[in-house]
Amino acid sequence: MRVRRWRVGPARAIAYLALALGIVGACGSSSATPHSSSSPTNTDGSPAAEIVTAHGMSIDQQIQMYQRIASCIRAAGFNATASRDGVEVGGSLSADQQNTLTQVQAQCNSKYLVQLPPPTPREQQLLYEATIRQATCLEKLTGYVLPPPPSAEVWIESHGGVWSPMDVVIGLLTKDHRMSEIPTAQRDCPYPR
Repeated sequence: MRVRRWRVGPARAIAYLALALGIVGACGSSSATPHSSSSPTNTDGSPAAEIVTAHGMSIDQQIQMYQRIASCIRAAGFNATASRDGVEVGGSLSADQQNTLTQVQAQCNSKYLVQLPPPTPREQQLLYEATIRQATCLEKLTGYVLPPPPSAEVWIESHGGVWSPMDVVIGLLTKDHRMSEIPTAQRDCPYPR
């Protein structure tokens, strides 16, 4: 049995979107935008500061986008949950179900994943630096010594695909039967954005 964990964060969103654009969506007919029409306010009615991701989308808008994607995947019969880091799909799946899930994910992404502009060189450098900080956090939290990071140039060229401290730690925790620590690692050392 395999558990499929799928996460779409800003660094991976562009690659998933490119795949998704080639497949016609089948998760309903209404279109939705991740942008909220109202401005956030404090309890006293004054305007609240919004936390904004590197691409100009507020955290709330990002979560709403992931909730729409997760809902679309659930409508196709899969277990999907949304968080501020992306969408996770889990469960034991046969090979046929795995293939269907891949198609459903692409369809749902094509409907709801906001096409983000490519990050600027400065944003890429900041994301690389944040990923190094995440690695340090994960080492302190779990006690593992992680492989050293590649150079910034190599990491940026691969769009972060050659080195992901969280993916390494999740693999190690799973191998060592410490899976119950994964949510703490994800909460205390979240994916950089």
